[in-house]
Amino acid sequence: MELLISSAILLLMLGAAYEALVLARKYHQKLADSSQIQQETMSVLSRLERSLSAASAESLEVALDSASVRFISAQTDQEFFDLDPSSGGPRWHRWVGFYLDGTTLVWKEQTIPASSTLPASFPSLDDIKTNTTARKVNLSQQVRSIFFEDGATTVSIVLETRSSLQKSNGLTVLTRVHLSQ
Repeated sequence: MELLISSAILLLMLGAAYEALVLARKYHQKLADSSQIQQETMSVLSRLERSLSAASAESLEVALDSASVRFISAQTDQEFFDLDPSSGGPRWHRWVGFYLDGTTLVWKEQTIPASSTLPASFPSLDDIKTNTTARKVNLSQQVRSIFFEDGATTVSIVLETRSSLQKSNGLTVLTRVHLSQ
């Protein structure tokens, strides 16, 4: 009888330990997923902020749905801000477009001849999206929505990411970027 009682108590303790282990594993997965989505969101925002900080305010165009933006950039291939030595103004190096394709945030760019004056015409957002010769980088496949709002010298960005593993809800971040010119 004592052996039966001690076996039952041991089984209850093992069951409780197993449940604690399962809960700890679920918590760890959710924490890892939350950490991953935070890193992904901050990486995307960092890329957007660096690119937009070298943008020309005159060339900035936000789409009607506010989910895409295009501009001319003064960043070199090494991602440095380039100034014209004679005038001290920026030298424009490339067209850049950010747009949402489903849940993928796409960054497209095409180099142009470096110049301290803005080109007379700018490609449209649709032209940038369909351009097959432009460099294309998928920044994130976890974007639920993105919203660009053009101010006079700033761009507001609301980025909402979602969890790929669906363990956490995702993350929504608002930032403002000051344009260089």
